[in-house]
Order: sequence, then C-alpha cells, then structure tokens
Amino acid sequence: MSEKTILVTGATGDLGSVVLPRLLRDYRCAVLYRSQSGWSRLQEAIGTNDRLVGYPGELADEASIRRGAERAAPLHGIVHMAGGFSPMSTTHDFEQMLEANLLSAVRTFRSAVPELADGGRIVAISSILTVKKTGGSTAYIVSKSALNAYVESLAKELRPRGITVNALLCGPMDTEKNAADMPKDQLVPRTRIAESIAFLLSEAAGSTSGQLIAVA
Repeated sequence: MSEKTILVTGATGDLGSVVLPRLLRDYRCAVLYRSQSGWSRLQEAIGTNDRLVGYPGELADEASIRRGAERAAPLHGIVHMAGGFSPMSTTHDFEQMLEANLLSAVRTFRSAVPELADGGRIVAISSILTVKKTGGSTAYIVSKSALNAYVESLAKELRPRGITVNALLCGPMDTEKNAADMPKDQLVPRTRIAESIAFLLSEAAGSTSGQLIAVA
C-alpha cells in the first residue's frame, strides 16, 4: 500500500469530527471505534470517504487494539485522541482518569508500535492544565501529567527507529457544550488542533520529538 495510513483513537468524539476531515486530505485514516453507533455518527458527521476505514477496538484490551492495528498496517502514524475528564478527585476518579488518559495510551502504543514504520509519528492529546497549575480537577490533571511523562519517555525509547512522539497540551475546545459555558475567546478552535496534528505527522516535523506543545 503506497498511501500512508494513520491509526486514530477517540475519533468518534467532538474533536474527531474536525480532525478526521483534515487528516483525510493527506492520509488514509483507520479509526479504532468502541461502538458501532459512534462509528456511524462519525460517518454521518464527516461523510463517506474512500480513505476512511473503521475497525472495532476496545482500548481496555491490548489484543483488540493489536487486531485493529494489524488490519490497518503498515502504519505511518498513530493519533491518540481518546481520553476522559472528571472535575472530581475521589479515589474512583483517579482510577477512572488514569485508565482513560494514561493506560489507554500505553495499551494503544504498545499494541500498534510494532506496525509503525521506521520514521513514523505518534501524537497524543493532553491538556494545558498540566502546565497551568490551576486548582481543581486533580485526578484529571495527574492522569494527563502522567501521559506527558510517558510521551517524553517513549520518544527516547523509539528514537533509534526515527519515530517521533509528541503531545499537544490543549486548552478548552470550541465544542457546543463549552461555547455555552465559556467566552468564545477562551476556547481553542478545533481546526487549530487539527492543523497542529497534521504538522506533527508531516515530514517537516521529523526533528520534533519528546515535546509537550501548548495549543491554547
């Protein structure tokens, strides 16, 4: 297969409906989806495209992720947008946030990296709150900070293969829900995040790795 393929997680959420159309301009996109209904909603939102394919994939199950990655292989990149948010900080919230924001990434990268070509790209979505040091949402911030540390460590691990690994530290996005609760000038256009992802996947970003890049 001559066309480069990007494996994408979390594409059925609010960010995916903006990121996928941008990536489809340059790549074949293989989406790992948890539910058929979510996959159907994504297709309805962005329309049919010969470059878009979907495979069932449960991010709590490495074998499931591996099957999807093998079906999509060979891979040029992995874009991990899956995650969760909680404003609370109970023990249960810590467990949920670590699962959603750290362990889902660990499983995805462990399972898919064997199918990633040398010189490939990995991009993860993190949060600007990890560097803003605001109060509240402690479980969420800790889990995303752990993701940042994992990205920095994985970048060193994969350097011999020329694979870059970076995280985007995103502020609150311009979703419909956020727009109802926050001033527009405090929201990050999802198109800006999509362009940042596209750059990190590109040949021009070949020397950028192990970076935590604010998008706010």
